[in-house]
Amino acid sequence: MVLPAFTCPICSQPLERRAVSAVCLYCGVEDGPGEPGAPPPWRCPSGHYICPECRSAQASDVITRSVGHLDAWSPIRIADLLMSHPAFRQEAYGPDHHGIPAFAVLSALRGASLWDGSNARILAAVRRARSVPSGSCYLSGSCGACAAAGAAVSTVLGLDIRDRRRGEALQAVALCTGSLADTGGLRCCKEAVYASIQAVLKVLASSLAIPAELRESEVRCSFHSDLKDCKGPTCPYHPDHKPLRGAGSSFPEGARP
Repeated sequence: MVLPAFTCPICSQPLERRAVSAVCLYCGVEDGPGEPGAPPPWRCPSGHYICPECRSAQASDVITRSVGHLDAWSPIRIADLLMSHPAFRQEAYGPDHHGIPAFAVLSALRGASLWDGSNARILAAVRRARSVPSGSCYLSGSCGACAAAGAAVSTVLGLDIRDRRRGEALQAVALCTGSLADTGGLRCCKEAVYASIQAVLKVLASSLAIPAELRESEVRCSFHSDLKDCKGPTCPYHPDHKPLRGAGSSFPEGARP
């Protein structure tokens, strides 16, 4: 009899039947080793597991289900996990990406004891970024992922309209937007997520002692082969990217993330 073949939705490795417990990468729920006498559950050799509820979740719900469970990770690793979810793999572009940078940075800073906000405040920042409509990057020149950079800085610093530091939130948005403008070309929500995270960390570095393991200056996109409109080596996050000598920038030296 030919056994069915299943692959991991995260890494695409063939699943194996193993009588071991597993914890959902997103919501943290545990799945047991199976019932005695029954076939063992399917498991990924690398330990990836997504519970049925998270696996069937829409992209807009993945972040909500994950809040509070990924704080020990770096912002880039959090973003990569969210964008590896089947719903994000299916919809490689779109406004569901807008909230990822705010979620990733706020979760990681909380995990590093650099910020003590609640899950509700994280999700509020995500909602503000998500409010930027799809296509705004070309319709109005305002990227939702860059708005998330401003939302994250504002949330961490506790800014209001009268706060003198309000400019730091604006600076994060400007850094992110400038990075995307420098690259130009086709839109890419993955690039925007990475640029936003790096912009936030650069701006907050003047206020917080952000450890090196959270900064991850060398970011390499693992989704390029999935994207039909990938810019290739032109993108600063493509594995084959090589900066051009003497390439100009719309920002002063040292101002880009």
